[in-house]
Amino acid sequence: SVTNMNSQPIQLLSLFDPTQNPNLQISGFDHKKGISVAPESTMRFAKVTYHGSREGALHGKLQLIVNDTDAVSATLAVPYKANVLYGSLGFMNDKTKFLATPGRVTSTMRAIMVSNNFSVPILIRSAKIDDPSFKISHFQPDTVLQPGEAASLMHLEYTSNGTSALCT
Repeated sequence: SVTNMNSQPIQLLSLFDPTQNPNLQISGFDHKKGISVAPESTMRFAKVTYHGSREGALHGKLQLIVNDTDAVSATLAVPYKANVLYGSLGFMNDKTKFLATPGRVTSTMRAIMVSNNFSVPILIRSAKIDDPSFKISHFQPDTVLQPGEAASLMHLEYTSNGTSALCT
């Protein structure tokens, strides 16, 4: 994010990685129109994602070009840092498969176990599903899973609509 402390709006014209690192992805920045930041306001203007192939810490600086007539002050360095970790969150696939019977509307509830296969503790902040046939319950936000730990994080309820289907 950027904060405009001026009494006039500023225009963010360009954001790029001067090293052109292929593992770094910048999204959400409109390079065609730029982004206007109102006076005395803070705005999130891009999302930076790093897809690393080696575990460890890294850092760098992006270049942000703004609409300043002075070439020196028109280029801002935006530092970033990331930690690349190997691991995954695990779950049992058979607990997320639901069979619907034609002509019958049914409801099935299952506890979903999640395991932390990372080498560091993981904080689970939220759980969401966009399909209206599913509903999450018994979820405890801000649950910490230690490395190697497994816990029942939520219940997943599936309500069929009476058509034949295997939902996963």
